[in-house]
Amino acid sequence: NQNAKAVFYARKALEADKRNSAAALNAAIGYANMEEYRQAQQYFDQSVNVGKPSREALISYAAFSERQRQYDAALRLLEKLENLYGQDLNSMVAQARIYDSLGDYRSARRKYKAILHAGFRIPPDLKKFILNKTGGN
Repeated sequence: NQNAKAVFYARKALEADKRNSAAALNAAIGYANMEEYRQAQQYFDQSVNVGKPSREALISYAAFSERQRQYDAALRLLEKLENLYGQDLNSMVAQARIYDSLGDYRSARRKYKAILHAGFRIPPDLKKFILNKTGGN
């Protein structure tokens, strides 16, 4: 909850090394938490525009993009995450949720079904939600 301080130190780190993607991510998250979205987006861009962005940078930027209703951007970030690091429960749920938000219920249902069969340990409330979304099969 020290967002302003996190931004301050992240910017100091970036002054020393403009390529410090971890510092850019910290600045982005701090700005996003302070609802300074323009600055957040700038730093999120910086955090992922490196050779191999971190998993955390990609998932955080995707979540930020989803909250900003930039669904196509969020899906591209999640696809990049999947290509670099593979699928995980959080990224798959995020994709399904975005498809739902876009009204692409067929893709959402397909992704929810994939989650059920992916072998992840799914919390009971999430499993119940997914079963409800997929018609229980």
